[in-house]
Amino acid sequence: MPLLNKRPFTRKEPSSSLLDQDKVFYCEITNEVFTDYDEYWERLVLCNAMVWTCELTGRPGLTYAEALESETKARKCLANVPKPLHKPMIYIGSLTRRGRYADMSDDVFNFIRDRYFVDEEVEAIVNKHWYDCKWLRTTPPPLLSFPLVPPRPSARSVVVPSSSSLSPR
Repeated sequence: MPLLNKRPFTRKEPSSSLLDQDKVFYCEITNEVFTDYDEYWERLVLCNAMVWTCELTGRPGLTYAEALESETKARKCLANVPKPLHKPMIYIGSLTRRGRYADMSDDVFNFIRDRYFVDEEVEAIVNKHWYDCKWLRTTPPPLLSFPLVPPRPSARSVVVPSSSSLSPR
């Protein structure tokens, strides 16, 4: 639903005392029914004013119809994103401290593009044949037999592995 003054727009409900023979004014843009012409006219002016914001993209300065169209396009784009990526994308987006939406989306894209996530569907090549696969888990590399971090200065003894115990690459 498009935003008006940063709040979701609420449609006017038809009066419960409305009879079948009553004369009404129908606003096609919002699918609302008015019994008073002045209210109907105010709603038309409001819908055509460039004061609306797309709820999904945050684009301001739109008419009601443009905001609805922008939301429809954004929903189609969101439908192209695989379901397993929704949670990681939201989590990564919450960790960025960017002021602009475009900067935040760039950060999320740059993080996600080179990584795989659990339940993500991927294509793999095995013996020159492509297969559709599902990413089940990520395992860290095995621990090395010697520490990668130099010992703290307060340590009294240091064990250095001999060169014969290291395997060649």
